[in-house]
Amino acid sequence: MDQEQPQDQLVDSRPRGLLLMSWQYPEYPVYERSPNWVFTMGFAGVCIVIYSLVTGNFLFALIIILTGLVVYYQARQDPQDFEMKVFEHGLDVGGNFHPYKELKKFWIIYQPPHVKRLYLEFQSTWRSHLSIPLLDQDPVKLRRLLLKYLNEDLDRDTESFSDQFSRFLKI
Repeated sequence: MDQEQPQDQLVDSRPRGLLLMSWQYPEYPVYERSPNWVFTMGFAGVCIVIYSLVTGNFLFALIIILTGLVVYYQARQDPQDFEMKVFEHGLDVGGNFHPYKELKKFWIIYQPPHVKRLYLEFQSTWRSHLSIPLLDQDPVKLRRLLLKYLNEDLDRDTESFSDQFSRFLKI
């Protein structure tokens, strides 16, 4: 007869090893948006929707409207705090554990005060890279830790286009 263990005695089936480093970071950056920014983005959105409707591209108009709604609702909410944990056997990013064997390489872009990010590339070609803000973490210490388990991509020396673009547009 199977006995159920109490919830507090369940053991994680994925051994993670010792916790080497951890920090919390917001789900997404919060930007100061001036009234001029709101007007400019709203005007640009309306112009793009009108152009899309005139040219008969209704799907693009719908995508622009939905994007505007997402940005509007996101601006009204506070971002969730995620936690990044570096373990001996993998990384826990926001509650999702990734063993080192799932990861191909990492690189750190550290150009304070605007760019302080850790990038992780997965073995799977179906998964894009993962971008994690470092905030006030010591990039040298993190690099030393990760070099024990992953290869570093020294060819990458700028942040991803999507991070640059979202920072430029403040979205």
